[in-house]
Amino acid sequence: MKIDDHNFIKEIKNGNTKALDFIIDHYSNLVFKIVGNVLNTGLYLQYIEECSNDVFLLVWNNIESLDEGKGNFKYWIAAISKYRAIDYKRRLFKQNNVSQKKKSLKIVQSFTLIRR
Repeated sequence: MKIDDHNFIKEIKNGNTKALDFIIDHYSNLVFKIVGNVLNTGLYLQYIEECSNDVFLLVWNNIESLDEGKGNFKYWIAAISKYRAIDYKRRLFKQNNVSQKKKSLKIVQSFTLIRR
């Protein structure tokens, strides 16, 4: 069966991985742009790619929550992209703060050892 704009949602719900390929082919630029804008360009490309992959995994695992009566797929995946990127940015910020605190503690400890 050929996957197209009219049947890809139904095919994802049926577990057809070719429908996921269709979504990645048709929506990866949108997802990548949204995630990149939220994470900013100063971050490594790997974080943007990882978050974008998470978006497609979320779509695959949560396709049943799509209500086509409320809006179309494009807006749904855009919202998932935005909010997943915000969550990802918070996690990266938190990890960065923890590592900065550890580095500061090591500097203080080494300074204390030097002074003795």
